[in-house]
Amino acid sequence: MIESSGSFNPRSFFLLVFILTEYLALCSCRTTPSENGEISIEENTWIPVTRIPQGVLRGTNMTTRHGRRIFAFKGIPYARPPVGNLRFRGPVPPDPWNGTFDASEESAPCPQLNGNDVVGDEDCLHLNVYTPRLPANTNNATLLPVMLYIYGGQFKSGESSSSRWGPHFLLDKDVILVVPSYRIGVLGFLSTGDDVSPGNYGLKDMLRALEWNRENIRYFGGDPNVVTLVTGSSGSISAHILASTNLTDGLFHRLIADGGTSLTLTTVRPGKIYTKYATELGKYLGCPTDASSALVNCLRDLSVHRIVDSNNPFNIWREFPIIIWGPTVEPDGEGAVLTDMPANLIAANKFRDIPMISNVARDEGLLCAAGLYANRDMLRELLDNFEVLLPVVLHYDVLFDDTTEFTNIFRSHYLNDLRADESSLLANMTRMIGDALFVCPLSDVAEHFLIHSTSEHYVSSFQYRGRLSHSYIFSGGRTDDWGVAHGDQLIYIFARENVLYGPPDMEFSETDWKVVDNMVDLWTSFAITGTPFAVDSDSPVIWEPYSSRGNYLRIGDGPDPRMEVKYDFGKDRTRFCRDFEAGKANISWV
Repeated sequence: MIESSGSFNPRSFFLLVFILTEYLALCSCRTTPSENGEISIEENTWIPVTRIPQGVLRGTNMTTRHGRRIFAFKGIPYARPPVGNLRFRGPVPPDPWNGTFDASEESAPCPQLNGNDVVGDEDCLHLNVYTPRLPANTNNATLLPVMLYIYGGQFKSGESSSSRWGPHFLLDKDVILVVPSYRIGVLGFLSTGDDVSPGNYGLKDMLRALEWNRENIRYFGGDPNVVTLVTGSSGSISAHILASTNLTDGLFHRLIADGGTSLTLTTVRPGKIYTKYATELGKYLGCPTDASSALVNCLRDLSVHRIVDSNNPFNIWREFPIIIWGPTVEPDGEGAVLTDMPANLIAANKFRDIPMISNVARDEGLLCAAGLYANRDMLRELLDNFEVLLPVVLHYDVLFDDTTEFTNIFRSHYLNDLRADESSLLANMTRMIGDALFVCPLSDVAEHFLIHSTSEHYVSSFQYRGRLSHSYIFSGGRTDDWGVAHGDQLIYIFARENVLYGPPDMEFSETDWKVVDNMVDLWTSFAITGTPFAVDSDSPVIWEPYSSRGNYLRIGDGPDPRMEVKYDFGKDRTRFCRDFEAGKANISWV
């Protein structure tokens, strides 16, 4: 909304600039080939080509939701294949190539388990670039803001493909989208607790992708000085870690963290835990464990299938713990990205002072609880063995010698009566998990940044429930409406195959498309101007940065897509969050 007054209103100015930008973008969708590289929607034979320092790339054409022709360059190597002696090492810049690299096809994902099958390829350090125009001359071209997306997947799954993270919604706006793959699971996070295999290779892959972006994105029409790191779930946890190291200085300038912070209980485990895990892995795979070098050399010689399919020694109850291999504090040497606990880094104001959006879903706890809704025997099993299994589900079993006191915090606030009706137990379980892993950590981050950061921090809660939901995945294919699940907001930002989040015949409703418009407006306006807003005729709002009032933007309310500014974020969880944080103080991170 633009206010009429005699004084300059910067927020209204940014809104006007954004509206004009969107108008010009729509006008440019159907122009003939021009010096900025745009082509008409009708032209199907023009194949996009660009040259980067590595060599020449030949891409392909795609069409956005609103019919804009864009260019896609897929499977571009940003590091050498991490195979042989490069397995369990930080990424190495890629070699150049002769001739023209075919960047029209997707590359394989990094190795991971899909059910009981190992899929993917170790030659996976590639990225996709989507751009609405290619510059004729990078020296004087008008460059576009860049959104570099780090996907989640509990540090054990994920891919960069356009069928999963499609640009069809975002690139109706004048932005460029970059989506890298990175190593996950044991290949991405094996740590022996010393310099032999310090770990965090997945994080270092993300760092390398950001470096590649700085070096090359101008050849796709992107501005390396206006980069927004967009992240989801464990990708958001990773982004918080990356924002806390000087190695990423100048590599990104804004951050959107969706569904995760580095203060999440499951984020980082003590080095001693992964040292123990490495030894157990070696024994399971028949490798020597008396010295780190002998262990790692043996693991480098094994097939990727044997290494990836090695979770059996670590599974305790069904699929739990969900995360086996993830970030850890590593020795402070060259290339180290995490040398202290994230809480200590934030307390010491090491987190970069940049504009940021932090978002949570209303029912984040469905990440774990959806399986309990779908399988009541599993729920009963958990309740009957609550003191033993809850620490495993929430990943704190390895953090305490005695978990009883910490477990009692959860019981006293949410589950006093384990004999209550199942509907009440499931609702409380969902809220408990969501509060512990998402709401309380974000509340802590927001309050800290309010005091110690000079940049704007926008907080939102996604509360819209459409036809599709991640609970379809979490529950093994159930379509019941249990709430707004972890990651549901991403459905309205990235185009993907609907079959992932609902039955094959399930399509977006008219209301769902309205939420797509709002989410794309909010996220891209932030990437373009640093101020998020949506041109939403149904519920025009001014989203102010987080303040002492605890203000946040509620995006939707069940089936209602309207947005509304609310206050006192997390206030109804204050007592639990306080007790929760006090209990965490007893953790030994050594």
